[in-house]
Amino acid sequence: MTNPACSPSRRFADLFQTGLFCGGLLVAASACAQTVIVPASWAYPVGSGDATRPGFAGKVHQLRANAFISTSVSTADAQLAGELIDPATGQSFINMVVTKGNPIIGAGWGGTQSADAGGGPGDARTFTETNIVNYSIADGTGAVADGGNFTTAESYPDTLFPGLPGSTDDTFASYDNAVEVAVEVIGWIELPAGLQQIGVNCDDGFQLAISPNNAKDLFRQGLISFEQNRNAADSTVTLSVETAGVYSFRLIYRTFRDSLPNQLEWFRYDPANPTQRVLINDKVAGAVKSYRAVTVPTRPYVKSVTPVAGASGVLPTAPIKVVLVNLGTNTPVLKIRGTTVAYTSVTNANEITLTYTPPAPLAGGTLVHCEVTYAGATGQWNFVVRTGTKALFIVNSSPPNASESLIGTRLAAKYALDVEYLTSAYTQANPTDLSIASNKVLVVVSSSIASGNAATWARNFVTAGLPVPVMTWEYGNGDDWAMSNDGGNGTVGNQTAVTITGAPHPLAAGLKNGLSATQTSGNQSYLSTAPEGAVLIATDEAGAVPRIIGIPAGLIVDPTVIGVPITHASRKVYFGVIQNDNFATLNANGLALFDAAIEWLLPPARPVLKATAGPGNGQMTLSWTGGGTLQTANSLTAPTWTNAANQSNPQAVPATSTQSYFRIRQ
Repeated sequence: MTNPACSPSRRFADLFQTGLFCGGLLVAASACAQTVIVPASWAYPVGSGDATRPGFAGKVHQLRANAFISTSVSTADAQLAGELIDPATGQSFINMVVTKGNPIIGAGWGGTQSADAGGGPGDARTFTETNIVNYSIADGTGAVADGGNFTTAESYPDTLFPGLPGSTDDTFASYDNAVEVAVEVIGWIELPAGLQQIGVNCDDGFQLAISPNNAKDLFRQGLISFEQNRNAADSTVTLSVETAGVYSFRLIYRTFRDSLPNQLEWFRYDPANPTQRVLINDKVAGAVKSYRAVTVPTRPYVKSVTPVAGASGVLPTAPIKVVLVNLGTNTPVLKIRGTTVAYTSVTNANEITLTYTPPAPLAGGTLVHCEVTYAGATGQWNFVVRTGTKALFIVNSSPPNASESLIGTRLAAKYALDVEYLTSAYTQANPTDLSIASNKVLVVVSSSIASGNAATWARNFVTAGLPVPVMTWEYGNGDDWAMSNDGGNGTVGNQTAVTITGAPHPLAAGLKNGLSATQTSGNQSYLSTAPEGAVLIATDEAGAVPRIIGIPAGLIVDPTVIGVPITHASRKVYFGVIQNDNFATLNANGLALFDAAIEWLLPPARPVLKATAGPGNGQMTLSWTGGGTLQTANSLTAPTWTNAANQSNPQAVPATSTQSYFRIRQ
C-alpha cells in the first residue's frame, strides 16, 4: 500500500507546515499512486559507497516510561538532538538506552548495547548497523518479538533495537522497551536507474526522506511519513531514478507507548519480482547495497537555521543565521523576502555560519520568507516578527507536530499573534498555574494532548473566571471547559464534511445551512450535547452530534464533572472539524470556519481612522479599519460625541472652517 501522506498536495502541505522546503524534487501523477522523480544531479557516482563501512549509521534515544510524548517527526528530531525538554525538570530528557557504560542490570533481559556512551545525559546514542534494518522489541519474557514481513518463519528473525530495553527512569533499576523511543537510520543506498518502490513497515510514527546532498540536511525532503499511533503496516513510495548512483536516505521512527509489536523494517520491492519485498542491504538476489559513508567528498548541507522554521514572536532586529557543513568552495546565496542580502560568515572546523542582521527593525506581525541556495540545493523557511500580542497553544510535546506548526504559523501570520507553545505535561504538573494564560489574548488546545493532562487546569480556568478566549478540539475536555453538561464525546473517521446549522452567525463563516465539505480526509471529533444557550454552528454529516459549538461570554453552564454552575467569563469555541494532525487537509470551507472561530474569539482589532484630501475641492475622505461606529463632535474641551449620520466607509466630508472632530467607537 502507499501511505496517504505521499500525495503531492499532502507533501506540499507537510513542507509548508514545517516551514521547510527544498527545491528539485518533482512529483508525477497524483494522489497515492505518485511517482517521485529523483534527478540525476542528486546521484553520487556508482561504486562510491565505502565498502569498508557497509550498512547504516544510527542513533537511538528513549525517554522515561511515563513521558507520554507524541509520535510526530518534529518530536523525534528534537528527541534525537537532545532538544526535547522534560517538563518535570526543565532540562533535556535523559536518554534511558543501554550503553557500554550502562549495561543492563537484572536477569531476564537479553538486551543490546549501543555503540558508545554518547555525550551528555540527553544526547542520542549512536550505533552501527552492518546488516539489515529488521528490528523489534523484547516480549514479556525477554525474547525478541517477531513481527512484520520478515520473521523467523521466513528465516529472518527480528533483532532487538540497539540499546533496548532501556531503563524506565533515571534510577536505571528496572528496564522496559518500546516506550517513547526515537530511532534514526541513515544509509547511502546504491540504486539502479528506473522505477524503485521502497517501503517501510512499522507501527506509530515515521518519516522516510531523501536529500540531493546529505540526508543530515535540515531541508531533506520527506517521501512518506505517518505521525499518529497505528498498528504495524507497510507504507511505500515509488521513485523514478533518472540515473544509477548512490543516494542519501534517512529513516526516522518514533514509537508512542509500550505495546506489541513495535517494529521497524526497511525494504525495496525487487523489480524483477514486483511482489517480493527484499530488505535493503541484504545479501540475496534483488537486494540493493547500503553504506554508512561514501568514498568521495560529500556535498554541503544545512545543519540549522535561526530563527527556526515557523517561529513567531521573533525580535524585529533578530539576526538570521544559517549553519552549513562541508561547504568547501561553494558560495551560498541568502535571500530575505526574495532579495539577495549580504551576510557575514564565521568558520569553525567544517561548519560555517552565515549571519544577516536586518539594517532596520522588521515590522511586527509580518511574515518573513528566507531562502538559502547552496551547491545546487535550495532551502526555504518562514518566521513571524513579534507583535507583543500573545497566544498560548497547549500541545502534547515541544516542538509541536506538523499540523500544530501550521496552525501556529497561521495564527502568527494572519492574526499577528506571538504563539507560545506549552506542553500539557506542564498543565498536569501545575494545574493551578493560570498565570501562563492570564497575559494572553487567546488559548488554543490541541487534541494531541492526553485529556487528563489538561482536565484539572481547564476546570480551574473556568471556575476562576479567567477572561481569556479559548479554542479546543480535544473532545475529552469538553465538559472540563464547561462546553457541555456531560462527558459524552468521541471521534468519527473519514468524514470530510459538516452540516452547518448556525448560519448566518459569524461562526458559520458565510456558509449556508446544510452539508458543506470541509476537508479532504481525516478524523473529526464531537461532543454529545451542546449546553442550552450555546451557539450550535455545525454537526456531523448525519446531523447527529455537535462538531462546532460557540460559547458566548456570560453563559451559565452546569457540567456534571465540575459540580458547580460555571459562568463563562470569555467566549469559547469547540472546533471538532480537526484532530491531531490533519489541519493541512482543510479546504477553503474548513479554513474559513477555522478563521471565523479565531476572529469571533479575538478582541476586535484596534480601529485606525484616516483622513485624506479629496476627492473634490473642499473635501476630505474618512476611512477606518477595525470596525466600529463613526462619531463626531465640535469640541475636544467638553465634547459631546454623537453618531455620525453617515456611517459609510469610506466617505467624503466637507472641509469647512468650523472645527469638526471624528472618532471610531467600538
